[in-house]
Amino acid sequence: MTVVGLFLPEPPIPPTHRSLLAGLRSLDWVGTLLLLSAVGSLILGLSLHTSYLRPWADPAVLGTLVASAVSLVAFAVAQDRVKRPLIPLSLVADRRLLTIFSSAFLLSTASAAVLYHIPIYFAVVVGSSSAGAGLVLSLCGGIGLASGTLLAGYLIRRSGQYRVLGIVSLVPGVVTPIVATYWTPDWPAWAYYVTVFPSSVGYAMFLCVGLVALVSSIDSRMMPKAMALLYTVRALGATLGVSLGASIQIGALVAHLKTQFADIPDADAIIQAVLHSKAAIAGLDPDHQRRALDAYAGSLRIVWLAGAAAAALTLAAAFGVQQNDVHRKEAEETAAAPGDGAVGEGLGPAAIRQ
Repeated sequence: MTVVGLFLPEPPIPPTHRSLLAGLRSLDWVGTLLLLSAVGSLILGLSLHTSYLRPWADPAVLGTLVASAVSLVAFAVAQDRVKRPLIPLSLVADRRLLTIFSSAFLLSTASAAVLYHIPIYFAVVVGSSSAGAGLVLSLCGGIGLASGTLLAGYLIRRSGQYRVLGIVSLVPGVVTPIVATYWTPDWPAWAYYVTVFPSSVGYAMFLCVGLVALVSSIDSRMMPKAMALLYTVRALGATLGVSLGASIQIGALVAHLKTQFADIPDADAIIQAVLHSKAAIAGLDPDHQRRALDAYAGSLRIVWLAGAAAAALTLAAAFGVQQNDVHRKEAEETAAAPGDGAVGEGLGPAAIRQ
């Protein structure tokens, strides 16, 4: 990336600040700190619950979640009052853009919740090695993302249509976690790849659809902040997907373990050992080990179903994505290129396209 960046041409866009210091002074530092506080507190609270097994009512967990909510409200208020907001509220006030951002957020949440637990399934339930546990995700993710991106780019470039493509691309994301609920260690290896690969392709295709939908709906001067917001909601969705998925899995695991070991005298000790370390399962006797593995598989099925529900919400949100004439916008921006007139002349007003 660094080498490629050295050979990129200088953009024909006039600088907005005379010096680096002036640019730094113009940044929305209050909004930045409030956003970091909101996201950081949320991640910390969820991590305390999932990693350290603290209950939701624990003061540390509850306090960090409340702090996150307060910071988020303060951030929204600050964005409405500062001169150069980090996230212009007009971006989320427009229904078309809100649909794009919400679908990107839900997609990242659903995908992260499901994909994060796939290696756990193979490591714990199937008994694969660390390398083998991540093999399905690595191959399907790498090949699926590359092929899905290329396919979406080709189809959109050829037809100019992306709305229906986005809807269709999200169907595998709903089907994959539902099929995963039927996984057993007896399944052939190829069946796992067939299950996961379509959702990776669909995920990559909808990422392209979201980008094209955003680019065709926003004027060029709003594009940097719109893109920043898009990637922010994606990252936040992925983080929440992992955290919420882990929280659901821990809660389901506790319930399943209590059911499986209800008739065992030292059930509490076994449950605590399994909750604190997956390796504790290997040290149990065969009967207890089978029960623990059944409980673990049952808890992962709950995560799959939750991921399918989030993917279904993403699919529903995708129906609100608006189809714009991509080729016409491309022709207009080519005709009004900055190089054809004064510097910055072709940028147009900083507005959302109607």
